[in-house]
Amino acid sequence: MNNISPQLQNQIAQFQQLQQQLQQLGSQKLQMNAQLKEMERTIAELDKSTGDVYKNVGSLLVKVDDKAAVKADIEESMETLEIRIKSLERQEKGLREKYDSLQETINKAMGQAPAQQDCMPSIMYKTVADRLENCSKVILVHGNADMDAIGSAYALALAFGDATIYAPNGIDRVAKMVADKMDIPIHEKAELSQFERVVVVDTSSPEQLTNGTEMEFPEDTIVIDHHVPSGKWNEEYMYCDTTKVACTQIILRIIKASGRKITKEMGLALIGGMITDGGHFQFSTSELLRDFADVMDEAGIDMDEAFALTKSEIGMSERIAMMKCVERSRFERVGDMIVAVAIGGSFEASGCRALLTSGADVAFVASQRDDSFRLSARTTQDIVRRGLHLGEILKGLGTETCTEGGGHGGAAGMSGIGDAEAMLHMCMKRTMDVFRDIKKSSENKE
Repeated sequence: MNNISPQLQNQIAQFQQLQQQLQQLGSQKLQMNAQLKEMERTIAELDKSTGDVYKNVGSLLVKVDDKAAVKADIEESMETLEIRIKSLERQEKGLREKYDSLQETINKAMGQAPAQQDCMPSIMYKTVADRLENCSKVILVHGNADMDAIGSAYALALAFGDATIYAPNGIDRVAKMVADKMDIPIHEKAELSQFERVVVVDTSSPEQLTNGTEMEFPEDTIVIDHHVPSGKWNEEYMYCDTTKVACTQIILRIIKASGRKITKEMGLALIGGMITDGGHFQFSTSELLRDFADVMDEAGIDMDEAFALTKSEIGMSERIAMMKCVERSRFERVGDMIVAVAIGGSFEASGCRALLTSGADVAFVASQRDDSFRLSARTTQDIVRRGLHLGEILKGLGTETCTEGGGHGGAAGMSGIGDAEAMLHMCMKRTMDVFRDIKKSSENKE
């Protein structure tokens, strides 16, 4: 950034601060809205209840005689919370206006046309690229890493060199198949202190890497992600664009900002992430399609090569797991929307797809490993358009249960210490609430 004027450097610093503030406000608002929903559900249950009522006092449940007083207390808390949410929304609106204005100013100064503008200005991609130059790097990916994570890590390693890809908690079936096809070296152990730079891709929180074990991350760990921020990384070194369907789209821009050409191997890694996180284009945007075509052209990749990369036959164990999920599933319905849940032993994401194929609109599948659980969620693009966002549902539940949850509108995940059955029950309840809101909104329009 030495060739950038002091004025522009100051504007970029202000932009990063605004971005951090907006992320923090968004996280606070999400938590408060989750609390408000819980209070609304509590009042609804109180109105229906004809039996005894209890309330939490510390770690105890105490019986209360005056149900009306309890309801009045909750309603008062709701009013306070609504005032705080409105205050946050006003702050957010003011910050958003400053953010958009400053982004436009920076992009103009850098000569970036409006049609090319991203959530992150082009200079920030260059900043990341500069920080990756001429140093030894370890690139970490989240547990059970998918193709988008591995594709992002491998493309960065190829572009900037002197890099080790570290998957502390393994990779999924498709990512492993692609890693074998492309001969991608993935390490299960690495000492972070041995590297000059630590980079984390496609991972919204440290817990997705540590899985309950201790792992110290340097203050200047670079995080490149496209999920809703958890607020747990050092935001000074976090480069997040939630408008991108795939993390590899951000990696593409970082590589281009460095002035490097996209080689065929880099290109395959990048479009592999775009294909899988875009749900084979079911969840893609026009921007992703342009990025995909751009990589195909520059790297000289044909469409059959692109799809052959991630194509594989489903093994017998996965087929059995999918059938068991359907057999064990239970479901609820609101109007024309169905949510299904099931306990699975493995292949949670595949189990979700089996439930969707069998007729569900939203599917949750969880597995239990001793005290820990792992949960996958999937829905149709139609339900996303109607207003359901799985990433927000699981992030909210994760905050409430001290576990890790998040993801995209149509695909999300959750993991941590807890009971898989209880988590599925909470997911089903929260989804039913969203279904009721969607149904009510639709009826009001009519």
